[in-house]
Amino acid sequence: VIRLKQGDYINQEGDDRLKPG
Repeated sequence: VIRLKQGDYINQEGDDRLKPG
């Protein structure tokens, strides 16, 4: 996964929805 900011990350599996991390 790629961390975007505090507590948020983006799933590399073609899913650009933000999820709590």
